[in-house]
Amino acid sequence: MDIFEQVAEWQKQDLREEGRNLGIQEGLREGLQEGLQKGLQEGLLKGQEQSVRNLLSNTGFSVEKIASLVEVSIDFVEKIKADLAAK
Repeated sequence: MDIFEQVAEWQKQDLREEGRNLGIQEGLREGLQEGLQKGLQEGLLKGQEQSVRNLLSNTGFSVEKIASLVEVSIDFVEKIKADLAAK
């Protein structure tokens, strides 16, 4: 193998390594973004659940009123209400 072939091979190896590194970086970026989005959604859901529990426990509001206030479905409120009743 002459020097030009060797240099060409090194360049190919460098490009492959650079491509791998870029792929890893993009994968990490996407994974982090997905994780943050999922965490925010879970946090919002827990907050909504807690708000519904508090309103059910501390007010005489109807299921419909609570659903409207917390901006969730009536079914969501009814499920939490059933969970509270079971305790």
